Amino acid sequence: MEDSLKRYVEDKSIDIAALMEGVKSTKPAQLLRLLLTIRKDSYTAVMRAADEGHIETFCLLLSPLKGIADELLWVKEEKYGRTVLHIAAIRGCSECVDLLLNTVSAEKKNEFAAETNEFGNTAIALAAAWGRGNSIKSILYCFSPPQRVSLLKIQNKTIDTALHRAAYNGHTTTLKIMLESVSLSTVPRLLNMDDKCNRTALEVAEYEGEKECSELLMKWQVKSLAGAVTVAEEKISELQRADREKTDSLAEAHQSIINLQNESDQKLSAVQKKNERQARDIASMQQRLEQLANYLQAAGDTNLTSDQYHDPDS
Repeated sequence: MEDSLKRYVEDKSIDIAALMEGVKSTKPAQLLRLLLTIRKDSYTAVMRAADEGHIETFCLLLSPLKGIADELLWVKEEKYGRTVLHIAAIRGCSECVDLLLNTVSAEKKNEFAAETNEFGNTAIALAAAWGRGNSIKSILYCFSPPQRVSLLKIQNKTIDTALHRAAYNGHTTTLKIMLESVSLSTVPRLLNMDDKCNRTALEVAEYEGEKECSELLMKWQVKSLAGAVTVAEEKISELQRADREKTDSLAEAHQSIINLQNESDQKLSAVQKKNERQARDIASMQQRLEQLANYLQAAGDTNLTSDQYHDPDS
């Protein structure tokens, strides 16, 4: 098994069926040790499988390691500082990307996807530069929309985002996949990000003469602006509706107070003849009702809030 794995990593002629049989018969702990230690040019066997697109071998190498393979997945090759996820994303091997994200523990999944290479590029940014839309889709749709925004906002050491890298290289479809993965209201946050030259992705596309990318990004700018206007209009309508409801509620409360005042007048009149103490209590209640009525009247006229009324007896 060890010899077969060495030959595979070294990219030599090998009987894949024999290698796969050896993997199946090796205990997970021993397999993990071999996968971590056997390298060529800092490449592990898992990296080699992802790089060559050997999906069946890749799946076989990872499947016994789910739950204990984090150490293997975080290993970086020395030349560019890439993890196996970076390599799989660049090669456009979405099956490998899916398997990797399903293998890493749930609590580390976001951190794993956000890991950068020597130049500060995430797997998404590398895939964007190469136009590997399927890889990007596999990564992004493992996360919630807010998490996708966070991943797409990551900037490399030259302050480029994944959108900048796709625009620079003219990958229109890749741009569309990234923009469609987030809510329309968050699109401006991505489109307005600048690189080290203070250029947005649209400005990069225009500068590089990538007409299709420019047109797509411009359409999304207009689309997101229209969406923002719609949201603003809806909020205004909600506020207007709330104001109407508030006015109606105040009017209803005011009328209730007036009714209570009328009722207290009637009771006062009836009680005055019988009991002087009860009459004083009702008179005090009337005074407080009058204060409430005055407050509600003022609130209806000046939109006072409830904390602006202070009960003098409280």
